[in-house]
Amino acid sequence: SIVPVETKGNVVFRSSPKGKEYIEANNLTFVSYLGEGADGWAMYKYNFEFPKPTTHELVIMGTTDIHAHIMPYDYMADAVDQKFGLAKVYTLVQQLRAKHNNTLLVDN
Repeated sequence: SIVPVETKGNVVFRSSPKGKEYIEANNLTFVSYLGEGADGWAMYKYNFEFPKPTTHELVIMGTTDIHAHIMPYDYMADAVDQKFGLAKVYTLVQQLRAKHNNTLLVDN
C-alpha cells in the first residue's frame, strides 16, 4: 500500500563515491553526501521536505424529482407558490455558492 509521508523523509542509500563529484558539479540540493564507508561505498541521503497536507471544504448539493416542480406551483394546494420551482432552486443554489467556495450540484 502507499501511505503519504507527512514529515521530513529520511532515505539513505549506498552508491559510488564518484556521486559526490556529480552532486557538487550539478549543485544538487535534494541529495547529500554522508561519507564513505569501510567497504568503499559512499553513503548518500535524500533531503525530502514535504508540505503539510491541506484540507478543503466541499459542499455537495443534490436535487431529485425536479421534473414535478419546474414551475412555481404547489400541485397539492392547486395554487401558485414561490417556494417551488426551478427559480427557487436556482436562488438556493446561488446563495450556497456565494457562501461556500467549493460546491458541487448533483441532480438525481
